[in-house]
Amino acid sequence: MKMYSPFSMLFATTVVATVSLAGASAASASTDVLTESQETAIRAKMTSGGIASGTQDALIEKIEAGIAPDSLSGKAPVETVRERTATGVRTIDIFADGSRSWTEIQTASAKPTGPAPRSSISGCQNAGGWKVGCRVGIYDIISSATFVIDYQTSSRGQAKVRDMRSLTCDNVAGSCTRSGSIKRATQSSAGPAWAELSYSANAGWVTTKGASGIRVSGTTVTTY
Repeated sequence: MKMYSPFSMLFATTVVATVSLAGASAASASTDVLTESQETAIRAKMTSGGIASGTQDALIEKIEAGIAPDSLSGKAPVETVRERTATGVRTIDIFADGSRSWTEIQTASAKPTGPAPRSSISGCQNAGGWKVGCRVGIYDIISSATFVIDYQTSSRGQAKVRDMRSLTCDNVAGSCTRSGSIKRATQSSAGPAWAELSYSANAGWVTTKGASGIRVSGTTVTTY
């Protein structure tokens, strides 16, 4: 679970979720060898996650032997780091074998001059007291799952989320399914305003399942 202070939210909004998945589980399967296109796509994801080429080679060998990388097998990370990117803030879990999982929180851009982009997926914007069009995403070396949502913090304990939309699930080596919903639209005594996306990605040699979400309580925004 990633916690961001009200000050952090001046430049960061939500994530995505992350590349291994929060709460992900995996089961090693057959010893299928990756196709050339699958290996290329997986290497591209590893590069985007900051995994060095030498580590990529070792992870590809592990995958081709039918063994899931640590980031996809439910193991605990050995280190967690946070960094800024061109589009927001990334929190990275680093595992013993060098594999990684990460969530990303988009930067809040300047208030738009026109109407609020109700169906925008281009970034999180300030509009009418809301953060609008915020993409939450979670990523790993084979898959990604994202959604877009609006949220509003509140110093009176009445934070809100609304309009969960643009749900995606992509898998470079197989099938991917997703479902999501707003669990609680307005903060109450029962808990924070909350929306969650669940997903499952199957690559033959590994299946990952996980969830990415956003919780807003008062002026605090939490993603996972």
